[in-house]
Amino acid sequence: MSKKVFKLDGSSLVEIRRLWSIDQYVVSEHFMRLDTSTLNMRFGGGVSKQFTKRYADRVLELDTVVYGAFVDGELRGLGEIRSLPDAKQLSAEAAFTIEAPFQNKGIGTALLEQLVIAAQIRRVKLLYMVWLPNNEKMQHIALKHSAKLRFQPLQTEATIYPRWPKCSTIIKELFDEAIGYVNYSRHW
Repeated sequence: MSKKVFKLDGSSLVEIRRLWSIDQYVVSEHFMRLDTSTLNMRFGGGVSKQFTKRYADRVLELDTVVYGAFVDGELRGLGEIRSLPDAKQLSAEAAFTIEAPFQNKGIGTALLEQLVIAAQIRRVKLLYMVWLPNNEKMQHIALKHSAKLRFQPLQTEATIYPRWPKCSTIIKELFDEAIGYVNYSRHW
């Protein structure tokens, strides 16, 4: 299965892997654990629990590629890229959520790194992100990935131009995706 593993705070193990529809239950649980502040930052303002539940129930069905960050086996962060209609170039939007107790620990950086790789593999030329202007965490993570920032009164926009991936990256990611899909298929 496509996954990246690293240590968090010396003892906890973080695994980042692609999510499939079989992961729907843990995705829904993740979104229900998000606090109000995290939800406001993710969706750009206040959202209801009903909206959050509907979004969580559909995120794996939409035209998205979704990765999860599992801390000691529990989904604590989620990153997604969704294609954007653009006649001039292939572009996508990236977004992610990390539960409050697990923020500021490198999970967002690792998720965005995986999203950039996923975008490269899919030949995305422009990866776009948007957040509230007071979300300094997102700004910090985006700058680690050489994002170009554009500040506006109600939001901050970031664009990342993924480089063409190395051949070894393409092979590894395609192999990992195939293994992940086979593992997913076995559950059905």
